[in-house]
Amino acid sequence: MADLCVLDRPDASPVLVTADHDGAVRTWDLDTGSDLRTLADTGEWTGTPAACALPRPAAGPLLASADNGLAVTVWDPDTALPIRQLTHPVDVRRAWSAPWPDGRTVLITDAGDRVVRIWDPDTGRLLHEMADEAGYVLAACVLPGPGDPLIAVSSTDGSVRLWDVAQRVVTPLFTDRAYVFHLCPVPLRDGGVLLATTGNDRVLRVRDPRRPDEPVLTMPHTDLPNALCTVTGPDGDPFLVTGGKGNTVRIWDLRGREVMALPVLREVLALAAVPQGLAIGMGHAVLMVELCMDAW
Repeated sequence: MADLCVLDRPDASPVLVTADHDGAVRTWDLDTGSDLRTLADTGEWTGTPAACALPRPAAGPLLASADNGLAVTVWDPDTALPIRQLTHPVDVRRAWSAPWPDGRTVLITDAGDRVVRIWDPDTGRLLHEMADEAGYVLAACVLPGPGDPLIAVSSTDGSVRLWDVAQRVVTPLFTDRAYVFHLCPVPLRDGGVLLATTGNDRVLRVRDPRRPDEPVLTMPHTDLPNALCTVTGPDGDPFLVTGGKGNTVRIWDLRGREVMALPVLREVLALAAVPQGLAIGMGHAVLMVELCMDAW
């Protein structure tokens, strides 16, 4: 198990999507745990497989998958049929989906030529691209908010930069002494957004993108984090969730307090918030956990 995402469907219950290192992409019934469909199953080792949900406001959702080849495949998840391929000149290394201000969901890809690309998955059209001269991209996410979209990108030189797509400007945010492997937006109730990061220095940091030099919160880990996501509490406040090599899922509030440590049987490789709580990807299994957050 290498990647997880939740596919919301307008007229049916959401499904869980998994991407494995053996090239398999599958959808699962969240209520019963049954295997619904297999979209891809190459049987070949894939270093950084990705599965990305692509919701569409006026139609059914799509799904994108990447397996380190020259293309990202866009699927109809209901029929398990490929719709189109987004072809790259070199191998695709990673892929992420992100909401866009006009209501669309775009696909962000990083390839071996150090170019970050933004695609319209509905048409297959390349919308924007940015050459990353600092190194290879490790992670990317969109910071939601008013105005034009901003994309946070971390690179192998330790830097995290902010890409203003409309203005075609890239602004350095900060540089860590460690590789930043995971980036996650943290939406606040007042409409603001923070940026959470984890890396190989085993520290979870939360920063305000407007004042990135000083982290708002710093939470050391005893193990190496492999996955990072957010869940929303009953009052609308966000909580951060991390998991990694220590076989433990940890949940943190925005005061830096660890509110829960959940031991699991294997190394945590992927995390995703689901309507019932949290999906935890470990090896060849996914653990579904219902979160009772009223007492936090």
